[in-house]
Amino acid sequence: MLQQEINMRIENLRDKLKQNLEKENKKIKLKINKVKSKDVKKDPIIIGVTGSRGKSTVCYIIHQYLKSLGYKSILFSSIEIDSELSYVKKHSAVDNPLKSKKSLFSAVVQCINSNADYLILEVNERAIDLGLIDDVEFDIKVLTNIVEKQNEVFYPDYVNIKKKFLRDSSGDEKLILVVKDNHCSDLINELKAENLRLITSPYLKQRYNVNTNYLDYIINSTKEPFDSLNGVNFCIENKKEIEFFNSKLLFPYSTFNIACVYAVIKELNLYDYVKFKELLQKINIPGRDEVIKLNDRTIIISVNLVPQLEYLKKYIPNNKLIVVTGATGIGFKGWLNEFDEEKVLKDKELSINFAYNYIINNADELYITLSDSGSSNKIELLNKQQKIVNNKIKCFVDLNRKNAIKSAILNSQPSDIIFISGRGNREILCDSKDNITLSKDIDLLNQIFAELNGGEL
Repeated sequence: MLQQEINMRIENLRDKLKQNLEKENKKIKLKINKVKSKDVKKDPIIIGVTGSRGKSTVCYIIHQYLKSLGYKSILFSSIEIDSELSYVKKHSAVDNPLKSKKSLFSAVVQCINSNADYLILEVNERAIDLGLIDDVEFDIKVLTNIVEKQNEVFYPDYVNIKKKFLRDSSGDEKLILVVKDNHCSDLINELKAENLRLITSPYLKQRYNVNTNYLDYIINSTKEPFDSLNGVNFCIENKKEIEFFNSKLLFPYSTFNIACVYAVIKELNLYDYVKFKELLQKINIPGRDEVIKLNDRTIIISVNLVPQLEYLKKYIPNNKLIVVTGATGIGFKGWLNEFDEEKVLKDKELSINFAYNYIINNADELYITLSDSGSSNKIELLNKQQKIVNNKIKCFVDLNRKNAIKSAILNSQPSDIIFISGRGNREILCDSKDNITLSKDIDLLNQIFAELNGGEL
């Protein structure tokens, strides 16, 4: 009964929020039309990307490629908001790039006022579920994948919410779909074939019985190792040719992210093999499996743990995988009325237990430290994490994040990997209800490197 009551409360809150958004929609449409009625050189091409994983990376690479060609592109993603008119500090992560209709309106107006060529939007499940993007006239929509259990506590209908992004299409926009799971493969017959571009691999093509006639891009291996600590080597087969790529971006899933970008720029008729290949060889995604080398060690800054740790363990079977992480507090969901407090706590409980059991099974050494504890009691949070580990692997606890990272580096050996997880390129650190500091993990590393080596990265 309690669970039913919680579900009813959250649905009532959502209904009220949607009603308020409908009223706001009319006002915002009028404002956008007013702005567009000015002397505007062009309407921007709008590209939206959603998915359980990879959406921010896909947005970021598209944005960087367009800028490398000399186009004016505006990016709204969790990696950064890149717009000269934005109040958000450049190169800093944001929790939620599309919080409201007003933030979406701001993105469109910034694009129009600056005569930008492209607007790249990272679209999360909240934006889809609340209808924040319903009135956006996308030119291209991308769905990277659907992980069924990704956010089921808050969104029991999570899978259909993600599918809705492509289902709710006017028929004019191009749709790009990665067939990487059964949920995405189910969409193929629902969508108009002439507007749909499919991406998969030979294994997934066979697993989900994808008709070859419908396939546009197939990711395949080459003579080089497909994935290693040096990055990925692969080829993309289209209906006309096979093109070879290598990138220092880590892990097999990076090839699918790259293929999404490849498909988008093909649809834009802006594809240049040499320039795209050059970009892939040098690009590093801020805070997303970002690699730094130091004294024969590999240091990686990331947001997530899964599935990275299992790949890294495969790459260095004879060396140590050292993890530095810390559970967050309630996070931004606790600041929004539509998220029930009991659901927030349940989600946090499940996340912490899953994460630390995953670490136990894949890492050799663990440093538990401060992350965004927010209003949660930081000591209780650290103790809870340590209790789950229960000495199953070597474990240290340090409330000071910089000291924890420094200790992990000092206690490592050549060829070890230090994986720093949880904050990515986020700068704002909320370590209590009333205290906020500005500190990126990459900045902490620079300070540590200066102390250890007398120089920066």
